[in-house]
Amino acid sequence: MQKSAAGGYHSAWVAGPETRKIVALLGSEAHERQIAAAIVLGEIGARDAAALDALAAVVARGIPPVQRHALDALGRLASGVGVRRAMPAVLVGLAARDEAVRRAAVDAAIAIGDEAVGPVRARLSASTDPIERRALEEVLGRVGGKDAFQALLAALDTPDVEAARAAALAVRQRVKEASGREKAAYLAEITKMLKARGSQARKSGQAVGLVCGGLKILGYLEDPAAVPTLLAFARDGKQPTPVREEAIVALRFTARGKTAAAAALVELAERAPPELARAALYSLASLEVPPALAPQLR
Repeated sequence: MQKSAAGGYHSAWVAGPETRKIVALLGSEAHERQIAAAIVLGEIGARDAAALDALAAVVARGIPPVQRHALDALGRLASGVGVRRAMPAVLVGLAARDEAVRRAAVDAAIAIGDEAVGPVRARLSASTDPIERRALEEVLGRVGGKDAFQALLAALDTPDVEAARAAALAVRQRVKEASGREKAAYLAEITKMLKARGSQARKSGQAVGLVCGGLKILGYLEDPAAVPTLLAFARDGKQPTPVREEAIVALRFTARGKTAAAAALVELAERAPPELARAALYSLASLEVPPALAPQLR
């Protein structure tokens, strides 16, 4: 660090001879030395361009044990202009086949914070690899503002229902950590999207993944205000079965104390196809069922 005349410290890092020697160790043929160098650079806060570039080069070589420690260091060191040097390596890590490397890359992107959202969002829009997409979605689920949430919603729009459900899972942590105001905004946005795209799923079978993912997110919000929307999808016999099932499951988290919802679930348990009836019974098991419905359940 540079010491100011006032006795404080500037944020710019100036590498001394010892630091340059440590950076040089990243080019060693011995993996143990590379790992040790990455750990030390992260600990001492070596944020100069040479250190960041050398750590990024280590990630590009594709040796998982070394990649993990290099990504950990990049997560500690990258900020400001350094993000441009670090993010390509982080994106490489997010696409890695090695689970531990992906985990280190996710942690690094989360540590970088809002500045990681743009590159991650751009990569998510282009990626078709499901493993890479899950890692990218996890990052967006943990950092960023409205742009990150919009990117996650875009990831739901896929014909692969299971992929859409997996993308919705990435929103869970974000919803859990959101403020009341943010949750209200998410509810309004998801409800608007479902009204606009639900007819597509109903009439042509299109947008089924998007609608399923949106219904799952409504469940995560645990807001009773979502119950009318969920009941409408659950009862609609013209909706595809995955859509109706997702709405029924989401009622487990939103319909507590709602007599009308419990009655609707009993009706579905009686009259719906077996896979939906089972889902309705499981949802009822998580609710307090009004005594008036006991005869029907018996």
